[in-house]
Amino acid sequence: MPPPPRGTVALWSLAVPPPPRAEGWLPALSDEEAARAGRFRFAADRAAYVAAHALLRALLAAHGVGRPCFRAGPWGKPELVDAPGELRFSLSHTRGLVVAGVAAGDDLGVDTELADREVDAVGLAARFFAPAETAAIAATPAAGRMEAFLRLWTLKEAFAKAVGQGLSLPLSSFAFGPGSFTCDPAQGPADGWSFLSRPIQSPTGHLAIALRWPAADGLRVEERALS
Repeated sequence: MPPPPRGTVALWSLAVPPPPRAEGWLPALSDEEAARAGRFRFAADRAAYVAAHALLRALLAAHGVGRPCFRAGPWGKPELVDAPGELRFSLSHTRGLVVAGVAAGDDLGVDTELADREVDAVGLAARFFAPAETAAIAATPAAGRMEAFLRLWTLKEAFAKAVGQGLSLPLSSFAFGPGSFTCDPAQGPADGWSFLSRPIQSPTGHLAIALRWPAADGLRVEERALS
């Protein structure tokens, strides 16, 4: 199939299978990826990594990139070389779920996190987030605080991935509020971005997408869940 239309993200997801099944996908990975998979200490983490990279390669192949060639961007983010439609991609994986997205010509970041453990949401926000975001989480009733934290965390991770800087970009240097987004002018105008954020089920967690796309009606998503 051709690259998705501008402003559209093709998003594929996959529940991570048991490690023995995931190991069967190793031949789909590059030698470098397979070597990295072998360095994971825990089988569940290795399975998530293998599933994520096998999913990404299947998604790229479906959009005309049968033998992807990658290079590192200025901050080390992998990029495609000679991709049709200037295809951009982003990948996120946890122990229970992997998500891969592609978009044509626009910077893209996807992130997903599971609500599988209790954390000090206010303490982590105070350490990493902008002050207004920390205050918003602290003001959230305890029953909804973890969801509020995961919503912001995944949005911030998705944006950091989209601009290509990952965790080298301080998470306090940009902020999400009710219907608002602010960032350093070095990252481009804040109104040049579109975001999607929503809870996910089975497994339970949160998903976020950041796309450098200034449409007033936001981005569109074409989803496919694999098994």
